Amino acid sequence: MVYINGEKESGILFVDDEPILCELVNRMLEDRPYHVFTATTPEEGLSLLDENLMDLVISDYKMKQMDGLEFLQNVYKKQPAADRIIVTGYCRMEVFIDAIKGGRISRIMHKPWDRNEFLKVVDESVRRQREKVRRSDEENRYKRYALEMEQRVEDRTRELGLLIDTLHNRNEKLEKMHHHLMHSDKMASLGVLAGTVMEDIVSPVTAIKGNLDILKTRNNLTSGDYALLEKVIDQADYIEKLVRGISDFSEYSSKSFQPVNLLECLEEATVGTQHLLSENEIELLTSFPDEEPLIYGDPVRITQIYLNLLQRAAQAMPDGGKIRCQVKVGLLENRIGTTDAWEISITDSGMEIPHDRLEHMFEMFHPDNAANGGLRLKICKHLVQAHDGTIDVESTPEKGTTFRFLLPKYTTDREFEKGNSATKK
Repeated sequence: MVYINGEKESGILFVDDEPILCELVNRMLEDRPYHVFTATTPEEGLSLLDENLMDLVISDYKMKQMDGLEFLQNVYKKQPAADRIIVTGYCRMEVFIDAIKGGRISRIMHKPWDRNEFLKVVDESVRRQREKVRRSDEENRYKRYALEMEQRVEDRTRELGLLIDTLHNRNEKLEKMHHHLMHSDKMASLGVLAGTVMEDIVSPVTAIKGNLDILKTRNNLTSGDYALLEKVIDQADYIEKLVRGISDFSEYSSKSFQPVNLLECLEEATVGTQHLLSENEIELLTSFPDEEPLIYGDPVRITQIYLNLLQRAAQAMPDGGKIRCQVKVGLLENRIGTTDAWEISITDSGMEIPHDRLEHMFEMFHPDNAANGGLRLKICKHLVQAHDGTIDVESTPEKGTTFRFLLPKYTTDREFEKGNSATKK
């Protein structure tokens, strides 16, 4: 095919050593949407093939320089896709039949030809060529599409492999975090329990020891009584040492403190509570500052605070609802003084908590907290205070309950202070 003024047209080459026949063919095809080339010698025809792509080549058989079969053989070498027709008045048809079988020509037209028959043959040939081109274009498009799809599959497979590796690594990380949090939760529970119970045990033990010392001063004691009192006093001393040992064990250490991003801890805690949130049809809404919210603390403990508060909020909404988590700049007043801080609030859309219950929310053994996470909230308070922070709770009708805790912003001074604190311990 050739392009004429940007339009694609079928190229037809007619070769005959009689110029009058070339002129005749030109006139016969002038109303057809073809671009017709004519040549009076085979050499001229081959030269035209070097510069133009033809759909159809028609050649006379009897020519001086070379016969039509030889010429069309050369046409095949130059443009194998072109249809080739030979025109002849020669009678030995077996020669042309052999040429057809050999693929050198596709059809024979006899001289003198009928005009209508000639046009019909040309039109059919062009139609076949266009159909072949169409099929070839479709095949090429299909091949390109297949290659593109194959490349996409390879790319997606590679991306999926990377995603699987990422998920595998994340699952391993979450599993380690889960075990770490479970262990930390148990240790924190033990610490809080020991700290809470210690005073209840040490006070009576001290009283017992005092009374025993009084008994030892009496003159009417036998040697056996005195020995028995000494044994009881030794056991009371042992109880006191044991309780104080547990208390020392429960003391929070700052050796694991480091700069901590509050948002990363929230993300870890969210993953840990995702199943609970989804199961209860709870939507988690977040609001974060532009500045990176850094504190100096233990990332596992901070994550544990988030985790406990999110679990408590989810359990307060068994019929579903929304949890809003906000991190913003705040001002903290603690034992250090007034400090720039990060204020973290977690608000549920559950029912209002009565004011008389709010006063006891962080008391582990209060009757109202038996089924409402008293130990969990006690742990949160213990951990917040270990980070020099404060925590409180408020509840209002139609707005739900908000737990709000403040932690000092990260500064190198706080890192130095905590480091010295850990060294002293």
